[in-house]
Amino acid sequence: MTERLADDQAEHPMNAPNIVLIVTDQHRSDHVGWMDDRFSTPHLDSIASRGTVFSQAIVSNPICMPNRATLATGRMPSVHGTRFNGIALDDRARTFMHSLSDAGYRTGLVGKAHLQNMGDHPEIAAQIVDQTLQHDAVTRPRDDWDSWELKARYDDPSGSHHIPSGWYGFEHVELAIEHGDAVGGHYGLWLRDHGIDPIAIRGEANALTVDPSWSEIRKPVVSAEHYHSAWVGERSVAFVDDSDERPFFLQMSFPDPHHPFTPPGDYFERFDHRDLDPPSTFDDPHERSMPHIKRMIEKRGHQHFHLAAFAPSLEQYQRALAAEIATIHLIDDAVGRLLESLEASGKLENTVIIFTSDHGDMFGDHGLMLKAALHYRATLEVPLVIAGPGVANGSTSGMVSTLDLAPTICALAGVEPFWGMQGHDLSPMFRDSAASDSGASVRDHVLVEEDQIFDLAGLDQPLRMRTIVTNEARLTRYAGSRDGELFDRHADPHEGSNLDRSPAGASLRIETMERLADSLADHADRDLRPAFMA
Repeated sequence: MTERLADDQAEHPMNAPNIVLIVTDQHRSDHVGWMDDRFSTPHLDSIASRGTVFSQAIVSNPICMPNRATLATGRMPSVHGTRFNGIALDDRARTFMHSLSDAGYRTGLVGKAHLQNMGDHPEIAAQIVDQTLQHDAVTRPRDDWDSWELKARYDDPSGSHHIPSGWYGFEHVELAIEHGDAVGGHYGLWLRDHGIDPIAIRGEANALTVDPSWSEIRKPVVSAEHYHSAWVGERSVAFVDDSDERPFFLQMSFPDPHHPFTPPGDYFERFDHRDLDPPSTFDDPHERSMPHIKRMIEKRGHQHFHLAAFAPSLEQYQRALAAEIATIHLIDDAVGRLLESLEASGKLENTVIIFTSDHGDMFGDHGLMLKAALHYRATLEVPLVIAGPGVANGSTSGMVSTLDLAPTICALAGVEPFWGMQGHDLSPMFRDSAASDSGASVRDHVLVEEDQIFDLAGLDQPLRMRTIVTNEARLTRYAGSRDGELFDRHADPHEGSNLDRSPAGASLRIETMERLADSLADHADRDLRPAFMA
C-alpha cells in the first residue's frame, strides 16, 4: 500500500480549494433536471447553473471498473490493466488521489469505489477464463490486497473492516458495495448499528414488492432514511464537518441509479410509469445493426442474465424509468444535504464541485436497455459539470474524455500531474468565460475501449471493441469481425443509419479508420521511463 506522507512532510497548498467529486453509477447524460424535466434534481441543477456543463463528456470505457480506474489514474483501461469487471486495479498504480494526499490534502471516499471486485460469480469467471497455463505474464502478490471490496467481508460483523490509510490514495474510506437493494460494505455495518440486518433485507426474495414486468424493479424493505443514498449523504457531511485545517478532497459516490431499481418507501409509487413516453428511437428496426443487437430485438422483453443488456418491452421501459427517476431524486436529496452543510460551514465558496458518472445506460434508446457491447451515445455519454471558484458559468459542446478528469483535478488543486497520465487538463474550457457557451475543446476525438470475458457479440471469442468518436463520426470495430458500426454525427445524430458497409459512407469510413489507428498508437502504454539509451 502507498501510505500518505506524514503531516510534517506534506506541503499544504496555499489557498487550495476543497474538491468534491460526485459520482453516480450507470447514469446517462440526459437523465438530469436541466436536460429533461421529468427528473427532479434541483440541487444538481443548482451546481450546473453556477458552473460549466460539458455536453459531450464521453467515457473511456462504458463499464464500471475499467472506467472508474481510468477516472482515478487518467490512463486507458488497456494501460492501467483493469480491462473489464473482474480485474482489480493494481494497488501499485498511482492515482490522482495519491498526488493530492502527498500535497497535503485530506482525501476521502464515501460510497461506491469499485476499483476492486465485489465478489460476484467467481464460478462463472473460473469456467470462462483459460486455465490451461499455470503462470500469468505478471506475478502479483498472493495476499489479500485485492479483497477490500468483497461484500462478504463486511457481512461478517466480526471481521476486519478498517481499510488502511493510503488505499488507492484515500486517507478515509467508507464503502457502499453492490447496487440497489443488495448494497453492503460499511453501509451494511451502519444498518446493523441501526438495528437492521443487511442480509435479511436484500434482493428479490426479501422485497416488499417485485414488479411483474421485470424483477429488477422492486420495492425494498428498508426505509428512505436508511437507504444507501441517504447514508452516502450523511457520511459525506460527516467527512466534511470533521475536516481539519487541510484542504479536502471527497469522492461522494452513489451505487444508484444502476439497476436493480429499488426506490424505498413511497418513492416506489411516486411516479406514474404510464406518463413516460419512450424515446423516438425505441422502435428502431436495426436493419443494418450488428447480429448480437438484432438477436436482442428478436427476444424483446426477455433478459437472460440480470447484468445483460436486452430489449425491453414498452412496459418494462416505462416502469424502470419511473423507478429510476425516484432513485435519482434520492441522490439529489443527498447532494442537497452536502451543499447545505458546505454553505453553513462557510466552505462552499472555496469548494470545487464536479458531478459525473462512470458510464451511461441505453434506457430505451434504439429499443435497448442497460449496457455492454453497445457503444451508442446513451452508454458513452455521461453528465459532467464543474463548478466553483475560478470556473466560468455556461456550457461547452467540446468533447472531453474520462481520461481528462485526473489531470484536471490535479490542476484545480495546484498539484503536479504524474508521468503516464494520458488525458488533458480541461481548465482552458472553463477558466475563460469566453470559452463557455462554445465548442472550445482540448481534443478532437475520444477513444473508447471495451473488453469482456464473455463472447457478447457471438464472434467465438471474448468481446473486444474499439470506438473512436470524432466531431464528424462514431466508428466502432469488433475484433473477430469484418463488420462494425459507422454513424455520421452531423447527418444522423441519433445513430439510426449504420454506414459501415454502405457506399455512401466509404470515404468517411476510410478517414475515421485512419484516425482510429492513429489514436490506438497514441494511447499505447508508455509509462516506464528509460534509464539508459541501451
